[in-house]
Amino acid sequence: NGHGTHCAGNVGALNNNGYACAAASGGWGSGSLVADGNGVKVMPLRIGYSGRYLIYEAGYVRMDFAASAFYYAANNGAKITSCSWGSSNSGGLADAINYFLASGGLIFKAAGNNNNETSDYMTNRTDIISVAATDANDVKASFSTYGTWVDISAPGDAIYSLYHNHSDAQNDYIASLSGTSMATPIAASVAALIWSHNPSWTAEQVKQQLFSTADNIYGISGNSSYIGKLGAGRVNAFSAVNTGGGPAAPVAAFTASATSGCVPMTVNFTDMSTGDVTSWSWTFGDGGASTDENPSHTYQTVGTFTVSLTVTGPGGSDAETKNNYIIVSASPTADFSGTPTNGDAPLQVSFTDLSTGNPTSWSWDFGDGGTANIQNPVHTYSAADEYTVVLTVNNSCGSSVETKVNYIMVSEPVCYPPIAAFVGTPTTGNAPLTVNFTDQSTNNPTSWNWNFGDGGTATVKNPAHVFSAAGVYTITLTATNSCGSDDEVKVNYITVNTAPQNAVHISEIVVTKETYSKFNRGRARVKVVDQSGNATASVTVNGTWSGGATNSSSFTTGSDGWGEATTGWSKTKSDYTFCVTNLTKSGYTFDTNANVVTCGSSNGTSWQVLSNVSPEDLKYFAEELGQNPVDISPNPFNPTTQINVMLTEPSRIKLEIYNVLGKRIITLADEPLEAGMHMLKWDARDEFSRAVGTGTYFYLLIVNEQKYVGKLLYVK
Repeated sequence: NGHGTHCAGNVGALNNNGYACAAASGGWGSGSLVADGNGVKVMPLRIGYSGRYLIYEAGYVRMDFAASAFYYAANNGAKITSCSWGSSNSGGLADAINYFLASGGLIFKAAGNNNNETSDYMTNRTDIISVAATDANDVKASFSTYGTWVDISAPGDAIYSLYHNHSDAQNDYIASLSGTSMATPIAASVAALIWSHNPSWTAEQVKQQLFSTADNIYGISGNSSYIGKLGAGRVNAFSAVNTGGGPAAPVAAFTASATSGCVPMTVNFTDMSTGDVTSWSWTFGDGGASTDENPSHTYQTVGTFTVSLTVTGPGGSDAETKNNYIIVSASPTADFSGTPTNGDAPLQVSFTDLSTGNPTSWSWDFGDGGTANIQNPVHTYSAADEYTVVLTVNNSCGSSVETKVNYIMVSEPVCYPPIAAFVGTPTTGNAPLTVNFTDQSTNNPTSWNWNFGDGGTATVKNPAHVFSAAGVYTITLTATNSCGSDDEVKVNYITVNTAPQNAVHISEIVVTKETYSKFNRGRARVKVVDQSGNATASVTVNGTWSGGATNSSSFTTGSDGWGEATTGWSKTKSDYTFCVTNLTKSGYTFDTNANVVTCGSSNGTSWQVLSNVSPEDLKYFAEELGQNPVDISPNPFNPTTQINVMLTEPSRIKLEIYNVLGKRIITLADEPLEAGMHMLKWDARDEFSRAVGTGTYFYLLIVNEQKYVGKLLYVK
């Protein structure tokens, strides 16, 4: 079924022939397509057969067939077996494996695709090489089985190789497949490559070369959970056959005697490189350079400098760069500013450090006995005077002092009585009217006395007052501080009107009839407005149904004034009438004389077919339909019928049609579906669109794992 061909291609596909795929041990072609190659020979031995699992094609392996294949391979010169199938200790398999290994061969076995640590019979043996799969990032493939019994890993995710399509056997195919089935022949092909380079080696020598030259992939973050469970590492074909090589390049490294200091700063650099080094090239980040092994360099300017060392030897070169490695400082220069520098007492001044040279500590003297040791302090001067401010700054290279004589000038404040002023919002409205008053007095009043003209008073700065009765009111504010007081009087400032009577009535009723499958119901929408015609929310609507339903309904309007109710579901198709009996809302009356309409009917309207309903409705439909969620209409039929499937929750369904002989005619659905009613049509044709004869047929519906069977009658 293509699996074996794909595995064989991962071992023996010829390289450099301009066609299809390539393999590690596939040899080297002439650049054009030829019948025979010069790579590893593949001995394809069939040990199973292709069959079906449910509706899918699958490969099956027999252990007695596999045992026969091991004997045949050993007796006919095979050196390596690649086994991409599950195993059990049955059918004489153990003896056959022992026979092949005793003949001097190697056996590679796929770890499995279950993403767990479970081994099978062959992978549990210590004399068989178990292979896990990695992805393109050298991380364990998401599907790969793993464990301490795994011996090595190889690429196994999205692997392109040869493929056999038995429905089109005359043409060649390539395909991308994933699995430890792919990783296993790739690992086996590297072993074959090793053996072809070293034909006199034993199986044990080939195996050790394969393991010792594998790349260590445990340092990759994605493999942190699989330490010791992916074997010796990921196979490396190049390293496996190229283990000699020349000298390695050196690895650059260095240290410095100091990384921070004061200008001029002399730093002694020490080469710490490993490997064979014959020359050194240093750059110090300030334009300076050296070719000494351990140079000394003096930094003459302040700054932060990046240092780089390049070392060269017989094996090549390497460089190490340390960014912002050397920090050179100088003594600071003190400077500062203050805001404001003059004003009435008490005066709060914010000081800002303007010093240069990266100071690390600050000492402030504000001239009035106050001090601080933070960089940007805030200080309050309580008495009138002239003050000299001193800032001392320090760092590891020295200190600096900045003195500003008579820098802050503080005056005695002049005392002014307040000038009263205020506003109120709103100044007119219906009773009860809440007015928010805001003091706008100047010169810092410390107390307030309000008179609202209706007997009410307040002493807070910004009061709120409720005027309960209609009338016109004069407002008085007296603002006071230690220097005096002032009045602001606003005559007839607040006007309070009598509140109008609120009422609601019905402006519109819309009644519709809805259908879903064979179930029907009525829906009434009612709009409520107030005496000004404005949509009114939170109105409780009570009413009764007649016609297709006889129950009562109660609901509440939304912000748009509309509210709605529905009848229960029934299988009877009829018109619906809804009549409002009462409207209620706190603070409102129901003005029946203003109603535009009292009743509404669906008479003359079309049925609205719903595409979806609530989960509760679906459960009700399921109960009405009974245990079988299938409804067929028409039945008998000619030539088309509709099979309705009711799902109360998202489910995977499969719907097939069979004739009386049990032969499947067609699959109408095989997919996951959302909850709801799903309508599937059958036009009396098979899966090849050929018309079938009249007679009795059966449907088989599988919902998740539950099966339902029913009869269909196709008549002339």
